Amino acid sequence: MVILGGGIVTGLRLYGTFARGAAVGVEGMVAQQLASDLLAEIVSRDFQGGGFGPGPSDTVRRDFDDVDDYDDWVESPPQNLDGAPLDPVAYAGYERRAQVYNVDETDLKTPRADGTTAAKAIIVVVSRYGKERARLAAIRTRHNGYQ
Repeated sequence: MVILGGGIVTGLRLYGTFARGAAVGVEGMVAQQLASDLLAEIVSRDFQGGGFGPGPSDTVRRDFDDVDDYDDWVESPPQNLDGAPLDPVAYAGYERRAQVYNVDETDLKTPRADGTTAAKAIIVVVSRYGKERARLAAIRTRHNGYQ
């Protein structure tokens, strides 16, 4: 009985470890897709509009017309372009953040004052329940064919 009980306990622990690992893997895939979708949307926008950052009329993503409108954008839960939440069950606990800043064209790592360069760095981070699950970055230049 003792041996059988020990085997069952060990088996249940292994199953629990496997189940947690599988859940983290699924979270990572979902987060990667959410980050990829938002990053693709951002780089498809015009390089520059009026001022840096979202304007007063830019209240939902549908209104964002240039890359830097996404600066400091946070949505939890993830939303569609019109601001409606995506499936609340499938995306429970997820949050998307975007940061956009000007970078020096010669090294692409040195931040510069807003609106002063021909290159912008974009970082999208997806978290679930406060833990980062995906991070993607891109450089968008004035001359890369989206305008």
